[in-house]
Amino acid sequence: MTFKLSKFTPVLIACTLLMIPNLRAQMTDADRKFQQEQYFSAVSLYKKAYKVKENKQKVASQIALCYQMIGDFKQADSWFEKAMKSGVKDPKFLTQYAENLRSLDQFEEAKKIYIKILELSPEDQKIKWDFETTVLGSTFKSSPTKHEIKNVKSFNTSASDYHLSLYRKNAVFISSTPGIVTGKQIGRAHV
Repeated sequence: MTFKLSKFTPVLIACTLLMIPNLRAQMTDADRKFQQEQYFSAVSLYKKAYKVKENKQKVASQIALCYQMIGDFKQADSWFEKAMKSGVKDPKFLTQYAENLRSLDQFEEAKKIYIKILELSPEDQKIKWDFETTVLGSTFKSSPTKHEIKNVKSFNTSASDYHLSLYRKNAVFISSTPGIVTGKQIGRAHV
């Protein structure tokens, strides 16, 4: 058996050396897709990079963020957990993880993450506010009102439609729908 292993050792070394530049290219392509907000494409490239054992925490973090931006909070949660196993202490990343937990109505877990963030950044007013709203969300969930919210499928699109509000006697609709549907654009158009 030692003879067979030594016979293939040069081939294994050559394959490994060839994979390293390929991994870097995949990460660069994935990062570019992420920056261009092409999260589905970025996820598939990041997953290929994750299979190689180099920098798994960063790759898992990016996959989690892609799924969060897509709105697939359950998938994001599993990738956030993989990234958290390496002991992430970046307040920005922890905040994104806590927001994801809130999206899944996991308020108690989100509160624990916000407490960690406050230990790292005790003066951050936004984090204090996020923590307080998480406590409120937990309270509201435990004692819900009788209001019923229905999904109007004929109104919603395949993009992320956030909400409709009144502003100065006009309706304002917030969406990530590509292009401009109607009216004046405020902010950035998604192309």
